[in-house]
Amino acid sequence: MMEALAARRAIIFAKEVGVVDVEFEGDAEIVIRDLCRNDPIQTPYGLVIEDAKALLQEFQGFSMSHTRRSGNFVAHALARRASDCNSSLIWLEEVPPDITHVLLNNYFVIN
Repeated sequence: MMEALAARRAIIFAKEVGVVDVEFEGDAEIVIRDLCRNDPIQTPYGLVIEDAKALLQEFQGFSMSHTRRSGNFVAHALARRASDCNSSLIWLEEVPPDITHVLLNNYFVIN
């Protein structure tokens, strides 16, 4: 449920900042799979998924893909950081100082 709520919030955030064509990546394979399903899910979790799917239809274009947690250290570090945070924090063109080393390490591993 938490992963589904996080995915829905990411979709809402993309709309709030005006993105019209977006690619969503997530490490919760079940959530990504369910967001791509055509048939509705009739559970409380499913209601969150169905709401997220309705929001996705408002984009000009979107794609969903699963990535392993080990494939995105920065997202994992941000998620851990968020668990200790009581308010919303948004960085659009900068990196939180305590995440910079993770970003640099991730960059050098990929390149």
